[in-house]
Amino acid sequence: MPTPTTMQAAFIRETGGVVHIEIGELPVPRPGPTDALVRMEASEVNHVDLFVRSGAFPTPTPFPFVIGRDLVGTVVEAGSGAAGFAVGDRVWCNSLGHDGRQGAFAEYAVVSAERLYPLPPKVAPLDAAAVLHGAATAHIGLVREAGLAAGDTLLATGGRAVVMAGLQGAAPALPVGAMYTREVSLHGFAISNASVSDLARAAGTINRLLAAGRLKGRIGATFSLTEAAEAHDAMAAGKVRGRVVVRSP
Repeated sequence: MPTPTTMQAAFIRETGGVVHIEIGELPVPRPGPTDALVRMEASEVNHVDLFVRSGAFPTPTPFPFVIGRDLVGTVVEAGSGAAGFAVGDRVWCNSLGHDGRQGAFAEYAVVSAERLYPLPPKVAPLDAAAVLHGAATAHIGLVREAGLAAGDTLLATGGRAVVMAGLQGAAPALPVGAMYTREVSLHGFAISNASVSDLARAAGTINRLLAAGRLKGRIGATFSLTEAAEAHDAMAAGKVRGRVVVRSP
């Protein structure tokens, strides 16, 4: 079946509120020699999606800019240099929609092969989409930042840990005195700034856990691609218990 020339997408022409999200037709992007064109089957909304859409997270957004970070789908075209990928492969990516890369909320998305990973057999697209962002964030925090390795034991005692995610406007008070006397180290990171190698290492662990059935997310709400604005509203309201996932139209 030939790839169409246009596709349905959720995009913005300027950063700002949810009202700027449009649903409409855009040209199907063309993959380069080291890219794959992926037909989207599932995605997810994370807080960082809200930050990019609103402009709170400064990053290049060439307009019209397709929103969405995570992608699960099937390869429909593969460049000659997209090693390891072929038409029909089920795949995923969790680093679109940032730093000038068009996002996942479209029927088709171009993904660089170095940011694309195979989806283990028998894993449902929505189930995968629900864990990709959170699991990669946890991996980078625990492995790269905390230095945990296989066989290590993580002990959480009565100490106080403050975790601040994103740009929520919160200003938590850090126990500086207690941190100083105990020689506590403070690490901070944003998955959006993770290197390709960091993401690939996290992807290896994610795929092993998905294949073994040990990585599962709780889906709290499911929206269609055409309901992208409603999905963003649901995430912003903070009333959904579980992940907010988006399926293809």
